[in-house]
Amino acid sequence: IKQGDLILDYGAGTGQNCFYLKKIGAIPTYFEISIIQMEFFRFRCERRRINIGIIKPYTLLEEGYKFDPIYSIRGTWDVILLSQVLEHIPEPMVLLEYLVNVCLVNGGLILEDTPWQSHDLKSEDLKSWTKEQFEDFMVQQNMKKLTHGVWQKI
Repeated sequence: IKQGDLILDYGAGTGQNCFYLKKIGAIPTYFEISIIQMEFFRFRCERRRINIGIIKPYTLLEEGYKFDPIYSIRGTWDVILLSQVLEHIPEPMVLLEYLVNVCLVNGGLILEDTPWQSHDLKSEDLKSWTKEQFEDFMVQQNMKKLTHGVWQKI
């Protein structure tokens, strides 16, 4: 990660990664499905007088809000950070396919940290996948594994 890189922190939680990325000169964008976490992060940014982009996990329709943890993501990034996220997503491969093919620039990186050995995986979809199947899926998405948890779009 270098100065000026556009970075999407998907599942950003408290936003600590975004604060660090901003400090080193990257341009982070925060995304979290928890509205409470998102509002707390917004409060922390305002208090620190730091401008970090926030993507809301819902869209406003005439009939009300529609929760959309995948397609509410609009834009392109050099790096997408998925730290301890995929195990919480109902359809992680749908999310990955969208992020890789729509949101990641050519040559861009996916940094993922997934507890493949954990018995506490919440995603039924992810429970049915092995690490090897995940890696095969990433290759099918034109991603090249550089090292553990680091994938580059080719």
